[in-house]
Amino acid sequence: MGDRADSFQRIAEKIVRGITFLEEELFVERPHAIEFCPFDDESAAVFRKRIDQFGKEYARAPGIVVVMADGEEDMSTLYEIEFFEQYKTRASVRIAGPANIW
Repeated sequence: MGDRADSFQRIAEKIVRGITFLEEELFVERPHAIEFCPFDDESAAVFRKRIDQFGKEYARAPGIVVVMADGEEDMSTLYEIEFFEQYKTRASVRIAGPANIW
């Protein structure tokens, strides 16, 4: 599964870069970074709350659904990406550094 997960992560990174450019006119380059987020219960709750409150859905049915929650001033922009209702990943675009919302 490692190779498949890596492939999904690479395509998810391209999707995040593309939507970030289209919506925010921002290239994801230093000092910004894409961070893939864990799926443990604690971080999922924070992530889910932001997605539910502020998320905007982009869908290319039936294959790819992306929900983007725009970041507040000092918070990351969050992305939840689902492929064919089979694989889901989460990512954020943030200022690179040790602090994050997780």
